[in-house]
Order: sequence, then C-alpha cells, then structure tokens
Amino acid sequence: MRGQHRALLILLLLTCALFVPSLANGFAMDDVPLAQSVDVGGGPDPVIAELHPPWWFFGQRYWASVDNNSTLYRPVTVASYALTYHAVCRWLPASWEALPHHLINILLHAACVWLVFRMVRDLGGAPAGALAAAAVFACHAVHSEVVAGIVGRAELFAFGFGLAATLSFVARRRVSAAVLFWLAFCSKESALAWVGFLPCYLLVRDLRSGPGEPWSARGRALLWVLGSGLLGFFVLRQVAVDGLIGALPAYEQNPLAHVSAGVRILSAVRILGYGLWLCAAPFELYGIYGPGVFPRVEHASDPGFLAAVSVLGAVLAVGLATLRRTPLLFLAAATFLGFSFITSNIPFAIGTVFGERLLYMPSLAVSLLVLSLVERVAGRLRVAVLLALSLWCAACAVVILQRNPAWRDNTSLFLGDADRLPESAELQAKAGYVWMAREPERALRYFHRSVSRDPELAASWASIARIHEQRGELAEAEKFYRRALASRYVAASGAEARTVDDLLGVLRRQNKAAAMYALAQEVLRRSPEHFGARLVRIDFGAGKETPEQHYAAITEGLRHHPRSVELLLREAMHRYDHHPDSAEENRDIAARLRFALQNLTPRQRDDSQGVRARLYLGDLLARAGDSAHALEMFRGVLQVEGLSPEVRTQIEAQMRKLAK
Repeated sequence: MRGQHRALLILLLLTCALFVPSLANGFAMDDVPLAQSVDVGGGPDPVIAELHPPWWFFGQRYWASVDNNSTLYRPVTVASYALTYHAVCRWLPASWEALPHHLINILLHAACVWLVFRMVRDLGGAPAGALAAAAVFACHAVHSEVVAGIVGRAELFAFGFGLAATLSFVARRRVSAAVLFWLAFCSKESALAWVGFLPCYLLVRDLRSGPGEPWSARGRALLWVLGSGLLGFFVLRQVAVDGLIGALPAYEQNPLAHVSAGVRILSAVRILGYGLWLCAAPFELYGIYGPGVFPRVEHASDPGFLAAVSVLGAVLAVGLATLRRTPLLFLAAATFLGFSFITSNIPFAIGTVFGERLLYMPSLAVSLLVLSLVERVAGRLRVAVLLALSLWCAACAVVILQRNPAWRDNTSLFLGDADRLPESAELQAKAGYVWMAREPERALRYFHRSVSRDPELAASWASIARIHEQRGELAEAEKFYRRALASRYVAASGAEARTVDDLLGVLRRQNKAAAMYALAQEVLRRSPEHFGARLVRIDFGAGKETPEQHYAAITEGLRHHPRSVELLLREAMHRYDHHPDSAEENRDIAARLRFALQNLTPRQRDDSQGVRARLYLGDLLARAGDSAHALEMFRGVLQVEGLSPEVRTQIEAQMRKLAK
C-alpha cells in the first residue's frame, strides 16, 4: 500500500512538472476577455476587477461583460477567476497576473488525475492498472489546451466536480454528490453528460464487483441527487438568462451553425470521428480550427462521413456487445460517445466547430480502455503493452512540452499555428491581425490565404480592404469592401456594421455621393438599425426624397437610436426647413439645436451638418431678438477651417444686418 501511494505521488508530481512551463504564459484567446482584470478596451473589467459577493456570480451570464446575446452560464468558473484575482493576482505586478491562474489549472489537472486513479480503484482495478490508467490521463496531449489556457478551467471543474460527485454517490454521500454535481453543471454546460454517465458507471461497477445497493433504492437516490443538482442549475440559469434567446455563433467560429440541419449533422459526425482519432493519436494539435479545416458533408455517401460513422458505429456496437463479458469496454464506449455527443454539433450547433478542449472529458475513455487492456494480458505480453504505453506517454509528454509555450499569448499561438495548419481560414486571419499594424504586407499575405481557404470569410476581405485604404488605394479598398459585403455570411460574421461604415468612408473620400446613398438604402433594407447608413441616407437623401419621406427616415432612425444627438440634430434641422414659421415652433427647434450642438464633439460641430445647424440656430436667435448670442454663434462658425466663400459671405452679411 505504501508503495502504491508513493507511485501515485510521483505520478502527480510528474503531471505537474509536465505543465510547469505554462506558468510563464500570459493570457491568450478567451483568457483575455474572461479572466483578465483589464477589459479589451483597456479599462478595469467590472466582473473581475470589482469585488462581488459569491452569490452575485450566479446571477450573471458567462459572457455578460462582452456579449449581450450569449446564453452560456458558468458562474463557478467565472467566480474562480475573480476570487483568484482578489486573493492573489491584484497584489502581484501586472506582468505576473496570469501566473496564479496557470498554477491553479496545473493543480486542478493533478487533482483530476488523482480522481481518475480513485475511480479505477473503485471499479476494482489493481494498483498497477489504476496507475497506468491515471498516467495515460495525466499525460494525454489533448489536455494541453485545457491546462495551458486559463479558460480551460471550465473543463477542469466540469470533469473534477462530476467525477468527485460520482465517487461520492457510490460512497452513499448523497448530499455531497448533489452539491458536487450542481457545481459541475455550473462550471460548464457539457457537464450535464454526467447525468448519463452515472447510471452506466453504477451498472459496470455492479458487473465487475457484484450487486451493490438494490436498484430500487439506488434509482430513488439517482432521481434525488441528479434532480436536485439539475433543478438548482436550471432555475439559476433561467434567472440569469432571463428569457434571452442566444444568437448563432459567428461564421468564423462555427460554420456549421449556418447550414441546414442535415449538412450540420453529417459534417459533425465526420468531425466526431476526427475527435476519436485525436483521443488515440494526439500528436498534431492546434489552438483554432474554424472554416476550411473540415469539409462540409453534403451527402451521406461522402467517404469521410462513411468512414467516421462506421468507426463510431463499431465503437457503439462493441461496447454494447461486451457489456457483460468486458464491461470496461462498454463504459469506455459510453464515456467517449456520451461526453462528446453534447458538444459535437450533432444535437444542436455550439459555439465552435471543433476544439481540443472539448475532448478533456471524453478522453477518459482512453484510460478505461487501457485498464481493460492491462487486465486482460499477462506475462511478456503485459510487459510489451506497458512498454507501448510508456512510449505513447513519452510522445504525449513531448507534445505537451511543445504546446505549453504556444499558449503564451495570442501572438505565439496564432503565428505558430497558422503556418502549421494552412487549411484553417480563421488561423490565417488571426495571424494577419497580428501583423496588420507591424507589417501590412505580411498581413496581406495571410488574409489572402484566409480567403483562398474560405471565400465567404467577410472579415478577411474587409481586412484586405483596410490595408489598401491605409495605402491610399481607394479604388482597391472599395472593391474589397464590396466583396466582404457580398459574402453569404457577412451578417453572421459580426463584421457587417464596421465594413459598411468603412466602405461609406472610402466612398466619401472619393466624393461618390450617389454610391453612398445607394449603399445606405441597400443596407437599411436588411438592417434598419444600422446607424452609419441611416445618417448617410438622411444627409444625402434630402434632395432626392419628398419632405415626408425624409422626415420618416429620421423618425425611423430615432426609433432605433432614441438618444442619438446626431439624429436629434437632423430632426431639428428638418423642422427648420419644412415646418411652419411660428414663435413657439422656433423656440422648440432652437432648444433642440442647442441641446444637440452642446453634446456633439468639436469635430462634429465643425463638419458640414454641424455648421449648418449652427447657422440655423444663429438665425433663430436673431429672429427671437437675441442678437448678441446670434452674433456669437456666427463668429464661431467663421472660425471653422475650410468654410466655403459663399457661406462666409452669407454669414458676414447676416452679421452686418444684426449689427445695424
């Protein structure tokens, strides 16, 4: 027994040692908006930097500070980021802020390895088999993203709490099991798969060790433990989400969310087959996959789909067929298929097309398979099996040591993986963003690679356009902005609004007023809330539309943007131009113009619309007999650079008239 404990301790120390290099990492990818105390704008992140009571997090959505449309709910994970920051990180230099987070992830992974060892022993596994199974889980290279990336903590919590809950249930500690399952569910939604795992585990345990507690009593306990955990999770989630219906993920993150259900399911089955392969041979790993890596499967006759469905079907068939003879094979099959199904895009589209972090829980199947194999061989064959496992673990360790520094920051991750996985359109785009400010020419090459892999990647086309715009090549910039807007998935990419604004700016610089007006009309037909297009439609439509149509465009804009001072300004100017001239009406228009002008930026007050509004206000003040303020208003307009001679002459004439 003492030797067993010593061997387990050595294994846990080696597990930690494998990931020690990740302590030098900073924040990468989702770590930045979710775990860092500084938000993407450079200010303090209110979720992390502000001190909240623990229960506050259970009323917040996972992406609440970044994405108003997200319905993900992981309060335990977010609370751990904030608690770590206030307990440790805030007292350290800013450059060390990520270190405690990485240390916690390493320790959590070691704890998960210990739980795997305990689970195998609970299943009746011998110490040698339990150590082999735990060692395989400890050094499985597919876990590198989960441990080396801070937001992998959601996977660590979901797995650790879930497995601890399973062992607590077996030990008949029902209250502890219910609380632990609830914590797992509140760490990540995919932990809901433990609901199916627990009965399978109990069945296999009975088959290996003999009948335990009667199933009638056990069934009632299952209903109470799982039911209370699920009820607590779903009630709190409903309060936090508050009826919000989550938007589809961006096309760049999950292209399968934007195809038919049939194509999504066929493609997802093929990708699930790749996930199974990666569990067995985790030697080529990448931080991002995205569009271009996995071809869409349009028909069930696709060779890749047929191969994947055959292998996955065989896994299921073997698991069912060997339930009584080799129950561990059944549990391994149930573990992989059960834990991977919920994140496979088969039942519904999730936030990503594929991610190695999603294999943390399904990879437990490999440990169960190893245990079954070690138990079934003896003598020289067992020595050969253990030698093969040692070589596999050594190869995984090399991969982990290579992947640790890859997650140092976004620059390391994107530039390192982009050249290794040229098929990923999104990785090429991410590398392009890294180079955009430093070496635009190199960035341009990455963006062109991106659209060559997937021509529907609107953000990459827009980035190409921006580089041409920076060079002053406005015609080329216009062409590529229009190509971005022609993408079938531009609305789903999140890039449409900015691309429209940028294209309008390029058209303005080319003095293409008619093209600006036409583009604004086209955009407003499908996105009436678009602010930039609304302003262009109003500013350039005055001479092309009836006063009624023009005023309707303004009021429609105010319906979508009721606090917009730019729209309030245009509404007041329209009334000046077209409403009856009366003292009461003029006072109301003057008040609106004054309010809007006070809330504009200096640059906005000096642009064409701002100058026009100031002239209108000066005229209204003059009509009301307030010559002093009218003269002050006109003098201010005369200070504007680039004022046309005609306007300057008009103002000077009005000022002479007022002076008399």
